[in-house]
Amino acid sequence: MGKAQKMLQASLKWRAVSGVDALRYSEVQAECATGKMHRLHCRDRKGRPVLVLRPALENTREAKGQIRFLTWNMEALMRAMPKGQGGFPLGADVDLATEQMMLLVDFTGYSIFNAPPTKTSMETLHIMLNHYPERLGSAVCLSAPTLFTVVYAMMQPFMDARTVAKIHFVDASSAAGLAQLNSLVDLSRLHKSLGGTGTEGGAWDAAAYDARALAEEQAFRNAEEQAKAELRRMQAEATGPAAAATSS
Repeated sequence: MGKAQKMLQASLKWRAVSGVDALRYSEVQAECATGKMHRLHCRDRKGRPVLVLRPALENTREAKGQIRFLTWNMEALMRAMPKGQGGFPLGADVDLATEQMMLLVDFTGYSIFNAPPTKTSMETLHIMLNHYPERLGSAVCLSAPTLFTVVYAMMQPFMDARTVAKIHFVDASSAAGLAQLNSLVDLSRLHKSLGGTGTEGGAWDAAAYDARALAEEQAFRNAEEQAKAELRRMQAEATGPAAAATSS
């Protein structure tokens, strides 16, 4: 059995055991109260959805809940990809740019007091690399402090070279850093807290985000039910004549 097939089987088992396909926003809603992890309305230069992480806004301590929130966000990101793309697993002949996302990590206020435990960081890395392979298009670490660079140095040996090449450390206080960031995402869309001049990623509105997330999730579930109903109809039409012939 090849490595890719083993990874696929392991991921399918993980999805079944973790219940990720049945995970609802209402189950992780408390994790989103501070805006520590959320999807922006804008996309990056390659049309990929942008997921913002603000570690300093961590509001819970239970690792299980934090990991479930991560997986909910990854599933929501895949649903936000262009129609006909996304899903699981990746197709063999599709444009990867439309099947990936951009991760934007804002380290403002990050310290030893709000940094996640190393175990949680390693589990996050494991999930991203093994159950969402190639979903990461690029990752931008804005003004990462020394504390994080130490944690990153511990995690890097577990990453493959392609993943490491996608990670960019950007100094948002320098012109060169802003130019680098602008090459990845339009700064006119990002809030000044993220190095931009726009509004995306500004003051957190939990109620508005809750409404958006719940509406998007409901729309997806409705479409999913419609697709299942259509599949059942097609199966009934296909088996109807055969059943009739057998009974006669």
